[in-house]
Amino acid sequence: MTYALPYTARMNLRGDIDPDEIQRLYTDEGWTMAEPAAHYGCGETTIRPRLEELGVPTRPRGPYVERHTPESIAYEWTSELAYAVGLITTDGNLSKDGRHISVVSKDVDLLETLRDCLSLENSITPHEGGWGQGAHRLQ
Repeated sequence: MTYALPYTARMNLRGDIDPDEIQRLYTDEGWTMAEPAAHYGCGETTIRPRLEELGVPTRPRGPYVERHTPESIAYEWTSELAYAVGLITTDGNLSKDGRHISVVSKDVDLLETLRDCLSLENSITPHEGGWGQGAHRLQ
């Protein structure tokens, strides 16, 4: 008596996926693993090995985060930007996670000017200074 699963046509689906189409959908169209899986009526565990067989580099799991390069950001050097860069350089600091810039000052007007120069909508919040003195922070 054997307990092998009966063969079905779906078991060989990975080989039946058109290599040009799957590469185009994943690479050029930016589809996630779930989208071609739904398109072909299979699971994501079928799609990933097929892409690897074809030599297509796969993206990591999770949400796609667009990375900005200096070439992808259009900006013009203005007096407002120069002011903001100077203030952040002298009075700002980078958060531990490397994703936020924080500027702390007792002068709320200075922080409001910085916020206006950068066209930010961030709120200016109270901040307890290192010596127990009150200040404000723009993050």
